Amino acid sequence: MPCRFINISNDLKAITKLIQKELGYGAMNEEDVLIQLKAMEKSDQYQSIVFEKDGEVLGFAGLAYLYAYETKGQYARLIALAVREDKQHTGIGSSLLAYAQTCAKAHAASDIAISSGLCRQQAHTFYEQKGYKKKGYTFTKQL
Repeated sequence: MPCRFINISNDLKAITKLIQKELGYGAMNEEDVLIQLKAMEKSDQYQSIVFEKDGEVLGFAGLAYLYAYETKGQYARLIALAVREDKQHTGIGSSLLAYAQTCAKAHAASDIAISSGLCRQQAHTFYEQKGYKKKGYTFTKQL
């Protein structure tokens, strides 16, 4: 399977590009992403995954494990999923999602949740085709 856990030193550039271009967070530079990835690496509550083919990272996904009042045990939250634009619609997103779900099950998560921006209609269709249901809205406020 071409999905694997990240190697920060090898994958940082590719993940940063995906975060900037595909997720639209252009203000995040390599140093910012490195800080975040190193902080996540210290906790077993996070898993970062890449899809690699012929030594090239073409997509990545990130999971966080959390507790909630409405679930038994932990649930998994897919906090990122991005595929390089020229490789979208080739099965990479499906592979990443399937691998993330496998990781979540192995982590004994009871559910998996995803937030997706309102403008990402293609992503919404993708998740619905994979069996995900709309549950509500995510609200954010910068502090």
